[in-house]
Formats: sequence, C-alpha cells, structure tokens
Amino acid sequence: MFVVPHIILKLCWLIIFARSGYKTYQLLQPRRKDWFDIIFYLAIAIVALGFI
Repeated sequence: MFVVPHIILKLCWLIIFARSGYKTYQLLQPRRKDWFDIIFYLAIAIVALGFI
C-alpha cells in the first residue's frame, strides 16, 4: 500500500487553500457576484486550513 508522505499532503492542502482564496478574491471583484460560488470557495479554504 502506498502512503503519501505527510509533507506532500500538507503541500497539497496549501495549494487547495491558495486556489480557493484566489478564486474567492476574483469572485468578489466588481461585477455580478455569484454568491454560491463565493461561499463554496470560502468553505473549501476554511476546511483546508483546518487540515494544515
């Protein structure tokens, strides 16, 4: 059985957090806001932070 090293797992969570934060920032720019997507990406970022 292959076990992913802990540091790689942390790096993946960091990438997920960064991408979610970036997408949230993009969605908050002035134009029509898709609130469901904003909430979704914020939720992913919060969950990712919980695992880091």
